[in-house]
Order: sequence, then structure tokens, then C-alpha cells
Amino acid sequence: MIKSMEELQAYLKTLPPVKEGHIRVYRGQTGRYPTINATLHRKNTIPGRDLWNSYCFILAKYLARLESIRYNRELEGLDDLNIFVFWVKALSQHYGPGTEYLDVTHSLPVALWFAFNEIEKHTLQSYAGKHGEAITKDDVINIIEANLYKPSNKNGWLYVFDAKISDGLIGGSHGDIVDVIAS
Repeated sequence: MIKSMEELQAYLKTLPPVKEGHIRVYRGQTGRYPTINATLHRKNTIPGRDLWNSYCFILAKYLARLESIRYNRELEGLDDLNIFVFWVKALSQHYGPGTEYLDVTHSLPVALWFAFNEIEKHTLQSYAGKHGEAITKDDVINIIEANLYKPSNKNGWLYVFDAKISDGLIGGSHGDIVDVIAS
């Protein structure tokens, strides 16, 4: 078990160099699981994925149109297939039910943050209706689910991957890295 940043950095220096056409990335987790699975492949899949994908597709096309207007130019590579493959998946990965992608980062500090902070789920309810009266069937109930991160008191786990870099957003094979920063 590594107990300090200095120990971790010394250990990382002992790893073999990254091969040509590969990139070293990190993933931090608060738990050690038998396998590392993307959200889509976990047991607790979230219902409504098709509806979410449809919503994200419409939102992505709208945002692309706004960007085209803002910069007075057509954005390259934003046909319907690229919008679905990339933007819908990106929105679903970070704001929705998840995807078949596994989040990794170039940044060791970012991975360590995820290794030592855990999600705390909160459900908030509010009611809109006539003030000062009891809640009735005509009132509107708002339910908001929020995820907050808090420091974990568990051991953190850092995974180091040397993954092949894909040539583009479409056509990579399983285990390839799609670098969204460069795309």
C-alpha cells in the first residue's frame, strides 16, 4: 500500500515506458471491484436510456446549431452520426444514465481526487401551491436528485492504463482511447 504522493510518484517511474501509439491514462475509484465496468455494463442499469438518448440527440443538434450561428460557420464533422456517436454519448456519460465508455484522465491529480472522494446521493422535494395551506392534489411536487462528492474514509484505488489511441471518434475498437480533448 502506498502512503504518500512521493511513494506513488516513485512507483509510477518504475512502470515501463508507454508504447508508440498508446497513451497512459488513470482512473481513480473509492473501491476495488472484481472488474472495472462502464456504467452500461453494470448490474444496476438505469431505465429510460432510449428516451434519454433521443433527448440528448435533439439537445446536441440544437447546441451544434447555436455554435454554428455564434461563430458564423458550419462546424466540421457534425453530421447526425457523429452527433449521436460522440455528443449524445458524452451527455449521457456525464449527465445521464451512462454509456459503454469508461472515464479515464490524463491527469494524475484528477484520478486521485476520484480515488479519495465518493458520491453522496441526495433527493430533494419541494411543493408549489397555495401558501399556508396543506398540500393538495393540485400542488406540483418537484423532485430533484443531486450527487454531491465528499471525502471518503476508504482506501483509494488508482488504475493505470496504457491504451491504444483511436484514429477518430468512429471505428475504434474495444479498449481504444478516444481523446475528447483533441477532438
